[in-house]
Amino acid sequence: INGKWHARVRYEDDSGKKAELLRGADGKSDAENLKAKLVTELLEKGPPKPVAGKVTFRQLVQHAKDNIYVPAVFDENGTRIKGVKSVKPAHYALDALLKFYGDKDIRKIDADALRDYKVARLTGTNKLSKVKLATVDRELAKLRKLFNVAVSKRWLVSSPFTKEVSKELIQEGDETPSAMSIREL
Repeated sequence: INGKWHARVRYEDDSGKKAELLRGADGKSDAENLKAKLVTELLEKGPPKPVAGKVTFRQLVQHAKDNIYVPAVFDENGTRIKGVKSVKPAHYALDALLKFYGDKDIRKIDADALRDYKVARLTGTNKLSKVKLATVDRELAKLRKLFNVAVSKRWLVSSPFTKEVSKELIQEGDETPSAMSIREL
């Protein structure tokens, strides 16, 4: 590439997605040795996982689609063990978020970027279709979940969804008080 030697290894990950490892080398023999080393590491350790500080929003969404928003799995008692009952709506929401944020570094998404998404979605700008507030609230709730996962995986130090930002962006529904809360009054 550009007159320099590189070692390139192409492979398919566990989900069937094609990927490659590319490393710079000093010369032809160094590139061949490096390629052999990359192949060995790939066979022994498996494909590289996203590393803190290098995770894009697209990678975060793909992780969520592969691990969180998957068809529900139930045990013999009917208790949900993993996944969600409605995969299509979840993927639709993730696709809308992905259309807006794309390959942006997740560390660069802050409260202002969240507000921009909400405005763009409600007004139908930035190649996003116009939707109702309830839809945006559901999408933002999924986005909050994504950032919580990123924090738990240590891909992100803190989520842009602070308590104040969550209250501002995601509207609480008018809930009917339960019997317990009536007694508390």
